[in-house]
Amino acid sequence: MECVAMLARSSPRTFLLTIAGAIIVAGAFWWICTNYYRLWNLRFRIGGIHHALCAVAAAMTLVFTVVYVSMRNTAEITNRAISQWHEGARKDRKLIDAAFARGYYAVKATGLEDFSKAPLPGQPGAMLPLSRQDTRELASKSYVAELLDDFRKKNPFLVRALSLPDPPLGKIQADRDRFTKANPGKNYDMSRAVDLAATHTRDLLVPQSPRTVTYVRRLAILLLLLFQAIPFAVIGFAAYQDLREQR
Repeated sequence: MECVAMLARSSPRTFLLTIAGAIIVAGAFWWICTNYYRLWNLRFRIGGIHHALCAVAAAMTLVFTVVYVSMRNTAEITNRAISQWHEGARKDRKLIDAAFARGYYAVKATGLEDFSKAPLPGQPGAMLPLSRQDTRELASKSYVAELLDDFRKKNPFLVRALSLPDPPLGKIQADRDRFTKANPGKNYDMSRAVDLAATHTRDLLVPQSPRTVTYVRRLAILLLLLFQAIPFAVIGFAAYQDLREQR
């Protein structure tokens, strides 16, 4: 519902007009649903269960109308969510340490590097020996996997609604190589990987938003129509049965 809240904050007039329009649409649906049977059965009277079904469907129509209009802010919400994650991840020492530890143990498990003088993650002077290209690539892959796992955990809706891009392993590896040449003997600055991951994710996710919104809107319309069909079908069948009994 963040898209609704953003519409209310960014454009109160549009939000109020949307609410008013949604009430009119929901009211029109309720009136049609509770009266359309008169087209063939003037003597039939709907009962409490019929009114309840119409009320629920009308409420769904109201909510759907507001959300439908509010989804135009999806791109902005996506961009803001990535920016918030980016800012938080750069300051999240626990995440940075977890990414380093994941790379450390992944490389150590290969047995391709000498860890005899490499303190464990969390210990003073902890470092990751990377003398080979394949272990450097494995370390980068492990770093990115930890970062993307954190992004998925904190942004489940975006991950479900949009296609999360493949990690920018090549960019991070190239940046790591440049950093290592400029700073021999030092551990790679993980905040640089966070910057690259955030930029890469934003560049690929934000352009997806319009296409995804169109797809979700079409699916939502279909589901709403199916939901609205329930009270229409129940009332129509009851009115038809009543007409048969009258004969």
